[in-house]
Amino acid sequence: MDKIRIVNGALAQMLSSQEAHGGRGEAFGRLLGVGGDSLLDLSASLSPCPVDIETVLAKYLEGVRRYPDPNRARCCLAEAIGVEVDNLVLTNGGSEAIACVASYVGTARLQEPEFSLYERHLDRVDPAAPTIRSNPNNPTGKLADKDDQALVWDEAFYQLATGTWTRGDIEDGCIIIGSLTKLLGCPGLRIGYVISKDDKLIAELSHRLPAWNVNSLVCDGLEDLLGLVDLEQIASKVGQLRDYMTELLEGFGLSYIGSDANYLCVRAPNFNRGLMNKLFSISPYEPIRVWSDQENTLSSLNSKGRLFRNALISQGVIVRDCDSFGMPDYVRVAVCDRGDLALLEKALEILGEYWS
Repeated sequence: MDKIRIVNGALAQMLSSQEAHGGRGEAFGRLLGVGGDSLLDLSASLSPCPVDIETVLAKYLEGVRRYPDPNRARCCLAEAIGVEVDNLVLTNGGSEAIACVASYVGTARLQEPEFSLYERHLDRVDPAAPTIRSNPNNPTGKLADKDDQALVWDEAFYQLATGTWTRGDIEDGCIIIGSLTKLLGCPGLRIGYVISKDDKLIAELSHRLPAWNVNSLVCDGLEDLLGLVDLEQIASKVGQLRDYMTELLEGFGLSYIGSDANYLCVRAPNFNRGLMNKLFSISPYEPIRVWSDQENTLSSLNSKGRLFRNALISQGVIVRDCDSFGMPDYVRVAVCDRGDLALLEKALEILGEYWS
């Protein structure tokens, strides 16, 4: 009984809190008593057509017994992007790149809605300061106009949106933040980078980063991983799958923000709150059913997006609410392949009876 109470308490906390980041399929799976693979996790916007990283990295497992040497991986990535190796620093994922650059810049302007990690690592947000921007925007998925300017561009999703490595703002003195997490579908591997022609910045970031911040699997296997990537083909496939998803959403009367990326900002429907406990009570997951019986279950769901997120979770589909982006009426949904789209359709068919 104590275990059930602890699980239900942890689940209630997760369901009532806003998402600061996606990719919590494993955590929800543990609380629902199933494996993370049993849930459809569309909260982390990874490539819907990832490369076979497991086969590649299996050849380099022995490397974990020695200290990593990032030089070869750094050279390979710089060549792929088309920049000088001295203009590139490897980081432990895009989050480390954001933390280091934001800390170095100190003060910047943000154009909302925007990814919350920028503000978290800045000393101060100033409307008069140079801008940090994601391109395409996270969460709307819209690419920046060609004349838009910023001091720092975060291109974590740029390859999936355009089929090219970078917009090339490094030539205008900008700082570029990048990540291979989304492109390769490997959030656990942690491959990020910063590129800039500012020698002082590159030297300072290299000094600030801890020794051996990038693991040996990345250092040894990145060249082979890059050899599996066809950017144009992947971006074309993403666009096709995004079109399939928009058709599905429109079929259920759901509206969304037009996106160039591998995710969509979907407006939450108007649920009949009087029927929501009934919906949760028919969930295939017992912890959800128990949670729905608790007093004031819906009182904490003070945003339409979070209510929609939890309704989808009750049917085994995880999306990200957009409260942390200042868009409480929306959820962000990752573009997925046709098989996963069928699972989303099944969930929406059930939920459709509970919204007007």
